[in-house]
Amino acid sequence: MSLSLEDIRQALLNQGDVAILHNTLKKALKNPPLAEINTTPTALLKVLNPKLAEVVESWMDGRVLPTKSTPSIKIQIKPVIPYGHNLNKFIEDSIIEFKPDLVALDTPPVTGLGAGIFYAFSFHNMVGLPLLVKTLSSEGALWDKSVFFSGGLLETAIIKCYLERIPLVPIGIPARKEPSRTEQIFQQMLEKVYEDFDQALSIVPNDRDIQERALKLIAQIWSSSPSIKEEREYLIDDCCYLASRITELFARVKKGCRILLFIELKHFSDLKPLLKTFKKSTYYWEEFYQPPLGVRRQSDYQASEEKINHLWEYAKTKGPSSTLCQRLFQKEFQKWVTKIAKGSLTPLSADHLITHILKATRNHPEIERGASVRGSLALREVAQGYAQLKNGLNRLALYQASLVTLPHRIKMKSGSEKKPLSIIKEISQEVLYGLSYHPKEKQMKSAKPLPLTRENLKQALEGLTEVTLKHTTKQKSLSSQDLALAQEVMKHPLVQEALQNANYPVESQEALSQLLEELEKRGLLQHLTPDHYTLTEKGKEAMIESFKQKLERGEISPEQLAEMLSQMKNLPTSASGIPMKLPKEKMSQFLAELMDAQHQGKSLNTSLEDIYVHYTLREKKGVKTDPEKLDYQKLQIMIHQLEEKGLLKLSGTRMKHYTLTSRALSWLLEELIPKSSSSSLSRHAFKKEHEVEKAEVRRYKKGDVYRDISIRHTLKEMIKQGKTLKDIGQKEFRSFDKKPSAQLDIVLCVDVSASMKEQSKLRYAKLALAGLAKAALDKNDRVGIVSFSNVGNVVTPLTNDYRTIMDSVIRLRADQYTNIGNGLLHARNMLFRDKSGNKKHIILITDGQPNAALSAAMKSEGSLEKEKEIFEKEYRIPDGWVRWNQLANTFKGDDWKTKERLGTKHAIMEACKTRDKDIKISVLLITHHDELGEWVAHKIAQIGRGKFYKIKTVKSMPLDALQMFQ
Repeated sequence: MSLSLEDIRQALLNQGDVAILHNTLKKALKNPPLAEINTTPTALLKVLNPKLAEVVESWMDGRVLPTKSTPSIKIQIKPVIPYGHNLNKFIEDSIIEFKPDLVALDTPPVTGLGAGIFYAFSFHNMVGLPLLVKTLSSEGALWDKSVFFSGGLLETAIIKCYLERIPLVPIGIPARKEPSRTEQIFQQMLEKVYEDFDQALSIVPNDRDIQERALKLIAQIWSSSPSIKEEREYLIDDCCYLASRITELFARVKKGCRILLFIELKHFSDLKPLLKTFKKSTYYWEEFYQPPLGVRRQSDYQASEEKINHLWEYAKTKGPSSTLCQRLFQKEFQKWVTKIAKGSLTPLSADHLITHILKATRNHPEIERGASVRGSLALREVAQGYAQLKNGLNRLALYQASLVTLPHRIKMKSGSEKKPLSIIKEISQEVLYGLSYHPKEKQMKSAKPLPLTRENLKQALEGLTEVTLKHTTKQKSLSSQDLALAQEVMKHPLVQEALQNANYPVESQEALSQLLEELEKRGLLQHLTPDHYTLTEKGKEAMIESFKQKLERGEISPEQLAEMLSQMKNLPTSASGIPMKLPKEKMSQFLAELMDAQHQGKSLNTSLEDIYVHYTLREKKGVKTDPEKLDYQKLQIMIHQLEEKGLLKLSGTRMKHYTLTSRALSWLLEELIPKSSSSSLSRHAFKKEHEVEKAEVRRYKKGDVYRDISIRHTLKEMIKQGKTLKDIGQKEFRSFDKKPSAQLDIVLCVDVSASMKEQSKLRYAKLALAGLAKAALDKNDRVGIVSFSNVGNVVTPLTNDYRTIMDSVIRLRADQYTNIGNGLLHARNMLFRDKSGNKKHIILITDGQPNAALSAAMKSEGSLEKEKEIFEKEYRIPDGWVRWNQLANTFKGDDWKTKERLGTKHAIMEACKTRDKDIKISVLLITHHDELGEWVAHKIAQIGRGKFYKIKTVKSMPLDALQMFQ
C-alpha cells in the first residue's frame, strides 16, 4: 500500500497536516459533531440527553441544585486508572456487560471531559498517538494543559459511550492549583500501584476480586508512608465533592436507571462508604456536602505545538497495542486509500501530478539539487509500465514509479539526516494524497505590544470612534470579537497610518484586540464586558478636542461637529446610569456580598466575570438583586469605587480579578459596631483578665482609690485599737498592695470548616476575630491566629501588629471538616513554645461538633479501654446521647461515624492537655441546632476553665465576642 497509518503517524509527529482525512474520521466514528466539541464539554451530552447537559452546565456555573428524593436505581462502581495495557478492554467490557443507561466519569468537566473529547476525536487518537491539549480561557489565554493517551480512561469511555449512544457525565473536581507538600511523593507511589492494578485487570477473574485488589493496593500506600497523611485528607475532600455530584445526579434520573460509575483507584476506597453515609443521614449530607465549583467557560481547545516523540515512546511501552477507535479508523482509512490510489487518471492529470512532484523536489528545504526534466520523463515512462502491468494509470503507479526513478536523481544538503528514498516518499505522498509532513508557516506573528506613540494612539482612537459612531444605532461599544467591525476599523486610514510602524497585519482581528488593549492601558478605553469596550471620560475628552481641531482646520462643519457631539453622548461611559459614589450603606452591603461570594469558592482571587455570573444566577433563583449589579458596566464601576477606597485590589488586564484587603474588614466592623459602642466594648474587653492581683495589706497611702481599701482588714485594725466608727481615722485604714498582672498572650482559634460558608458565618467570624484582636492589642497584649478544618494551621504567630493580623484574617477560607483537636494542638504549641511569663488564653470559635482527627492523634485499638476510663471518669456524657462504648464499637464500621467519634475524643483530650499546661480555653459557639456539638463545646470550656458563650444570631457574632469578655 502506498500510504499507511504509520505514515499518518509520522506526519503528525512532525506536526504536519492530515486534514484531508477529515471525512474518513467522521465516517469511522458515526459523524460526531466535530465543530461543537472544540468549544464546550457538554456538546455530546446535549445530543444524547439535554437535561443531563443542563445539570453539568449548572455545575460549571457553580449553581447548587435543589435536593430531590432519589429514585430506585441500579448502580455499579468500577475502580479504574488513567492509563494502562489492559484498561481499555476493561472499560469496554464493563459497558457491554452492565448495559448502563448512564456512565459517570471521575473527571472534571472542562479540563477533563472537554479536553478529553477534543483528543478522542482527533487524528492523533485515530493512529494511537498521545497529544498535549491546551484549554484556553474566554480571553484566549492558556488555562490548562494536559496529556492524553490513546486507550486511556477518558478516550476509551468517550468513544465507547458515543458509539453506543450512552450519556457520559463528568463528576470530578477540578485539579488543585496549589500542589500539596507530599503530592510528588504520592504520585510516584500511585504510579507503581497503577501498574500493579493494570496487571491485575488481565488476570483477576471477576469484579469482586478486582475491587478487593483495588482496596488492598491503595491501602498499601497509606500504610507504607506516614508522611503522606496530608494527601489522604485532600483525597477525602475530593471524594466529598464526587459524592455530592453523584448524589445530585442520582436525584435527576428516572426510576430504574442503570448507572455505571468509573472511579479512579485513589478515590475508590473512600467513595463507596461515603455514598452510603450520604444516603443514610441528612446530617452527614449537610456537613460534608461540597457545592459545585464554578469554572470559567473556555472558548477553545487546541493541540499544543510541543513535540510529543517522548510521549509516544512512553505510550508504546505502557499502553495497549490497539484500541476500538484505531480499528474503526483503520478500516475506513484503508477504504479511502484504496479508492484514491487505484482511481484512474487521465494522461493530462498524471502529467500535472508529475510536474508537482518534481517541483517539490526543487523546493524542499533538505534537497540541494532537485530532479531534472529527465527525471520527469523517466517517472512518466516507469509509471506507464506499471499501468500496463497492473490496473491502469493511477496514483499507486505514480507513487511506485517515483520511488524507483527519483531518489538517485536528487542531491541532499550536507548535514541532512534523511535518506533520499524517505524524502521522495514524503513528497510523493504529499502531492498524491494531500498530506503534509511539515507544519505550515504561521500566518501571523506572535502577539507583541504595539510600539505606538501617543500621537499614533490618538489617531487610532479617532478612527475607532468614527467607525463606532456610524454604527451608533446598532451598537454602543467596540467589540474585539466582531469580525466585520474589525475589518472596517482596520481599513480606516487613520488606523492604518497609526499601525504602519508596528509590523503587524493591519486587517486582522488579532490586531484590533491588541490595539484595544493598548488604548485601555493608556486610559482611553474601558471594558463594558470581557469583549466590549467603550470610551472613558479621558477618551471622550480626547475625541471632543480632536473634533474641535477638525472644525478649526475646516475639515468639518459646525453642524457635523454638533452631530458628532450628540452621538458621543449616546456612547456609554463610566458615569452612565449610576451615581459616581455609592452610599456608604450600599457600599458596605456590596462589600459583604463580595466577601461571601469569595468564601463560596476555592480561591480568594475572583474575576469580575465570576461575580457578574453570581448575581445573574442569584436573580434567576428569585433572590432580589439590585439592578446595577446585573449590569456588567455598572458592576465594574462599583468594583472600581471599592478599589479607590482601598477595600480591594484589582489585578489582570483583560480579565480583571479582585482580592479583598484587610481594610475591608475594618470597614465592615465599623459599620456593624458603631465607633461609640465599639470603643466602649473594646475598652472593657479582657478587663477582668487584666485585673491586678491582691497581695499584702499595708497602711493607707494618699492616692489609694476606694476599691483598693480592704474593709475587712480596716475593721480588724479598728477593733484591735478599741475604736468606734466615729473615731476611725486615716491611720486605721488598710489598703491592698496590688501588683499589676502580666501581659496576656491570646490565640484566636477559628473554625474554617465547610459549614462556615453557610449563612455568612465565615464573614462574621472574621469580623469577630478583628474585634477581639483590636481589643487585646489596645491593652498591649499579643495575639496569634490558628485556623482549623481538616487540620490545624498557624495563620499568624503571636504578634502585637494589628495590620499583620488583619492581613491574615482576610485570607482565611473554608475547607471541609471540623478538627477542633488539631486546632487546639497548634494553638497550645504556639503558646507553650513562647517562654514569656504572660498569662495564656485560647479563644475557640466554632460552629459544631468535631468530626475529624489526624491519624497521628489516633490511639491504637488496644488503648481504647484505658481512654474510655479516663473519658467517663472526668467527662460523663449526658443520658440519651451516644455512649463511649457505642462510639468505640463503630471503629470497624462506618468510617464517618468513626471520624466523629475520633474527632470528639481528640478535641476533649487536647483540651485536657492544654489545661495541664495552665492555658485557659474559652469557647464562642455558633450553633442552635446541634445538641451534641454544644455539649462538646461547653465541655471544652469547662475543662479549660474558661468562658462559654453561645451566640444569639450569626449577625451578632462580633458583638457577642466582645461582650463575652466584658
